[in-house]
Amino acid sequence: MAKVDTLQSLFVQELRDLLDAEKQLVRTLPRMARMATSPTLSSALREHLEETRGHVSRLEQALESLGLRASSKKCVGMQGLIEDGEETIDEAEDGPVRDAALIGAAQRTEHYEMAGYGTARTFATLLGHAGIASVLETTLNEEKAADAKLTTIAEAMVNPEAAAEPPAGDDRSGFAARTAEWLGSTAGAAVGQIGRMAGRLAGAGQKMGSSGAVRRPAARKTTATGSSARTRTAAKRSSGPVRRAAAKTAPRARKTSRSR
Repeated sequence: MAKVDTLQSLFVQELRDLLDAEKQLVRTLPRMARMATSPTLSSALREHLEETRGHVSRLEQALESLGLRASSKKCVGMQGLIEDGEETIDEAEDGPVRDAALIGAAQRTEHYEMAGYGTARTFATLLGHAGIASVLETTLNEEKAADAKLTTIAEAMVNPEAAAEPPAGDDRSGFAARTAEWLGSTAGAAVGQIGRMAGRLAGAGQKMGSSGAVRRPAARKTTATGSSARTRTAAKRSSGPVRRAAAKTAPRARKTSRSR
């Protein structure tokens, strides 16, 4: 390994370290995008993957512009961040919690890169490599924008959803399902009971209506019966004197018959 004894050699080491870091991310970001539950997060990771491929190309051109081979130096720092992030992601429950873990892992790598690009840009400016400094500034701004986008996604949707997730051993989801089922059955029973009550009330109304129709003719019949009774009573009263008169005349007739 060559001894780093000048700022120029340190600058070259920084570029090669960044190149390897970006190549590692090119291999890692597709898996992270596939594991994301949120379509917005998955899309953001895929978009940054395309940017990262462009970052690799820029670093290779920067090294070539210095008359050097575009080779990379193993970035142990990025390797550790990726491995640590993958472990956390694999342990996270699928869903919003895993998305939160993905964002955390991605932002750690972004901050590592921002520190590296900021340092390399400063070295390039001091060493008079204005063109390379400008390219590094562009990449640094893209890394900042990617980090800001991840923060927005986390704060707007992923973190609140993850906070609302019940623990794996918590039966709140089952309780909610049972509660919904109970409410549904109770509502169904209530509707059925109301229907039966309405049926009974309707039946009672029909009976009342039919009995009233019967009672009205009965009242008329009773009235007619009363009139007949009154007529018979009047007839009895009027026929009484006739019978008495007939009784009085009958002996006379018998007497007349005997005299004859």
